[in-house]
This record gives sequence, C-alpha cells and structure tokens, in this order.
Amino acid sequence: MSDLKIFRYKTTCMARIGKYAVMGYTWYTSGIVQANKALKLVQKFEELYNTHLIAHQRYYRKGKGQANAKLFMYPIPESKNFRWWLLATDGKGNVHELEKLHIVYDQKHRLQWLDDYELVRVFKEGKSGQVITWRMTKKCRDAWYRRIQSAIRSKSDEEMKQTMWSLHRVPGFSEVRETVKKLKTYAEKEWKRSRRGKTKCTHITKFIPYVRNPDDKDYLLSLLVKRMNLGLPPFPRNDIETPRIKKMTLEAENV
Repeated sequence: MSDLKIFRYKTTCMARIGKYAVMGYTWYTSGIVQANKALKLVQKFEELYNTHLIAHQRYYRKGKGQANAKLFMYPIPESKNFRWWLLATDGKGNVHELEKLHIVYDQKHRLQWLDDYELVRVFKEGKSGQVITWRMTKKCRDAWYRRIQSAIRSKSDEEMKQTMWSLHRVPGFSEVRETVKKLKTYAEKEWKRSRRGKTKCTHITKFIPYVRNPDDKDYLLSLLVKRMNLGLPPFPRNDIETPRIKKMTLEAENV
C-alpha cells in the first residue's frame, strides 16, 4: 500500500515546501483530507501524478519535458484531518490537465499554511533576483498585535511571559523574522506607554528566531493515521507518554 513520510515538525515541512518551490515546483493545489482517507489520497496522487518518484526519475522526466509532482501533508492540530499540498513543475502531464493549479506566490492564490503563513516572492539585499520565503498572513499579524496588546493591558506578568514565549517559537523564516521585529517594537512601545516608562519588560528580548537546520525526523502517514484512530496525538511523544500509550503506539505500528 502507498505511504508517505510526514515531517514531525511544521517548520521542517514548511522549509521543504519552500525548497521545492525554489527548485521549480511553482504550481500547486491544496486541500484537507480526513485521516481515514489520507492513504487513499496518497495512492491516487501516486497513480495519477507519480508523486512517489525518486530524484533521478524526476530528472529523467524533466529532460523529456514532463511535469513532476510532489505531495506534502501535515496533521491539523486538534482534529482528525490532514492538510495537503500538491506541488508541480512546468511540463506536460496529468497534473496540469486534471488539477486546478495556481502559482505558489500568486497574490490572489498564495500557498498558505493554514491561515497563519503564506509563500511570497521578495527581493533581498545582497541576493541575485527574487527569493521565495514564508511570511505571516495579515490575519496572523493582526492576531499577534491584539494578543500583545491584551497581554500588556491585563497587567499579568505571566500572560506577557507566555505571549513572548510563543512569539519566540514561530517559524523563523526571513520575512517572519521581520514581522517579529516589528511586533517586539510594538510591544516595547505599548509596555512603556501603559507603564509610563517606569519599568522595563524583561520578557521582551532581542532574540529573534530563525530557521537553521530544522529537525528532519519523520513518521509514516500510516502510523499517524493509526494513532489518530486510537484517539492519540498523531506524533509519538516518548518524553511524556505513559507506558499504556506507548504500548498502544507499538500495537499501532505492528497492525
């Protein structure tokens, strides 16, 4: 049966999607699939678009002017669904004939990670040409401004600490980092205004997260589906899972 490797961390999956876009996989379509139907979707795309081919097979197809396709999936938090993204290159093939594809950085149809991040093409100083990277969506940026404002006005040190902790954990792609800088500047100004400059917020640091070499650990989709069907979180957590849950995971792996 067809299967698919799913990256453990969303930053890794986002980085790979961006990497493939840079490699010429600039067409895409996306959607949501229920966990119990995810493997069938993988099989369908393999049969129709050869999404399972390895590097030298893709290179051969490219040389013949044929389109290549690549499938990515990631579980949607607090649900039994997966978000999927089907990327494709230029060329002849079923993927362009059967799917309604858009350019990943098209202003009206940008490839998105849920409602939080979107792929964009920007000019970078010191870089030749344009760079494809991720940035926060307007909806996500606005939500962060509201959250920071709420944390400051709440007068709760713990809430402010948690807000800044969460901000430091966003995927550190270049355009996301620029937004984080602006959010921190806003937080500092709001803090000074609300406290009339009497105290400094120790939770607002100069640290800005960035993506270096994201952890490429992965799991097979079939295992994640089995875990979700058992009512478990999709990814194993050996550091916190009880012996009972570990046993259920082992049983799921051996089914």
